[in-house]
Amino acid sequence: MSEIENIYTGQCYCGATKVTVKGEPFAQGYCHCKSCRAFHGAPFIAWSVWPSDAVSVEGDLRKTDKNPALARSTCASCGGKMMGILKEAGFTVVFPNVLADSGLTFAPTMHKYYADRAMDVIDGVPKFEDGPVELGGSGVTLPETRDPVRQAV
Repeated sequence: MSEIENIYTGQCYCGATKVTVKGEPFAQGYCHCKSCRAFHGAPFIAWSVWPSDAVSVEGDLRKTDKNPALARSTCASCGGKMMGILKEAGFTVVFPNVLADSGLTFAPTMHKYYADRAMDVIDGVPKFEDGPVELGGSGVTLPETRDPVRQAV
């Protein structure tokens, strides 16, 4: 007996670019690295990862290859942040806000690059210095604390 595969569809801010993902994400979490913070203009970002062959795009994307391992992609019309393509790994990071009205449940299991954080997040989710071993990180976790220097302004 075959399982019915979940399909989630979302779009950018203006609606010109649509993303469809099939199945459930491989991993979900938050990233605090300086590169993500600069690209998104936020203290941290939410992410969900699928195998690239489970992700399809309708519309035009603008990609930046500043990071050779990750092609960050935005809608070519409105500039809305859509995804990051991990070319060599064969995975695509779709930002959960793109799929917000699709029925996908965002259930983060980790914070990556928490050592680079701009602010503390107290949520009971593991805080990795860089990332878990299974995602290429050291596996080192950091304590969940309130540091007055790192509070959002």
